[in-house]
Order: sequence, then C-alpha cells, then structure tokens
Amino acid sequence: MKSDYHILGEVLQGLMPPLSRPGTRCLRHSGDHDQRRVLLPPCRIENDHIAFRSLGVPLLGITSLEKIFLHLGYTRRDPYFFPEKKLERLVVCSSRALPSPYLSQRAAGTGPCKQAQAIIYRYTQTLTSDPADSLDMNDAAAIDHFLHSKRLAHPKPLEDYRDLAAESEYAAWVIYNRYYLNHFTISVHNLPQGITPWLNSMSFSKSMASG
Repeated sequence: MKSDYHILGEVLQGLMPPLSRPGTRCLRHSGDHDQRRVLLPPCRIENDHIAFRSLGVPLLGITSLEKIFLHLGYTRRDPYFFPEKKLERLVVCSSRALPSPYLSQRAAGTGPCKQAQAIIYRYTQTLTSDPADSLDMNDAAAIDHFLHSKRLAHPKPLEDYRDLAAESEYAAWVIYNRYYLNHFTISVHNLPQGITPWLNSMSFSKSMASG
C-alpha cells in the first residue's frame, strides 16, 4: 500500500504537466526583435506554493478542497481575509519540503450582484453532497482526475462566463475551471546562480499580489 507521502508526490506531479513536457523545460522571454532562452530542467525549479480557487457556497469551497490535502498530511495555518478582493484564503503546510497549497474562495455574503448570484446558483443547485466526500483519497490518479475536472455542468458555459466575468473574474474562472490549479509560483530566491539577474535584465516583473 502506498504511503500518503508517495500518493501526494504523484498528485503534485500530476498538477505540473507544463514542467514535465519536452519542449517546455525552459524559462523564456520573447521580445519584438529577439528571443532568448534559458534551459532549466524541472528538477532545478523549486515550487513555493500552488493556488486553487473555489466558491464559498455549501458543499464546495475551502472546506471541500482542504479535505484532500489534510488527508495527505498537510496541516492548517491561520486563515486570512482580503477585504478588497472579498476573498478568504487558507494555507495548508507540510512538515516536509513541499509546496504549500493556497486555498481561496469568494467570501459568502459579500457579492457578487444578484444576476451573478443567480448564475452561480444554477451551477451549484444540483449538488447534494460534497464532491470530495466520494473521492478515494488513497488513489493519486483519482485525485488528479478530480482536480483536473473542468466546468460545473450547465448548457450555456460561455454566455454565463461572460456575464459573470463582468462582475467577478474570480467567480467566472471557478464556474468554468472548478478546482483546476489556478497558478503555481517559483521560488525565485532559490533559482540557480545567474538566473535572477537574467530575469531582471529581461524586465520580468515580480508579482507582489496575494490571493
């Protein structure tokens, strides 16, 4: 029987297909008149955290997502609220040198408008149980499939996405992508020597945003 650590390793690997496909194993910057490439294999990249979005509605949200990572050995840290973005975030951490999942949700009772709420309701009204409760937490392939399963079912996804995005890009992203990984971050301070000055020279910007 596989250990939780082994299962977690397979899950994390499954979340990072761009880092494992031949032809994408590089950091690249393209300009109008030149294109430079620095080859950097995945084993040289340290992933600081992985971010997931969700909706703060019954049977979904952080309380659903966290079940996966708590089962695989992560522990909760203090939650945080971003009032400007109306987002709640929970970080779960591991005692091992592993990326931390950042789980966020659009805070319940803080919007969006009635039209957007009606769209969200159409996508979630059929839920009768937390989808994570029927997931085999000891099956890495099942977890990977679950986290890659896109789109809460509805017949007009593009129309609804556009209407919802006008009010909340965050909520629109979630109804289309569900629990799919939103982004991951590279620990720039631990990149091989010479990479960081190159990134600065090529005008890559550092993101200071959270949530």
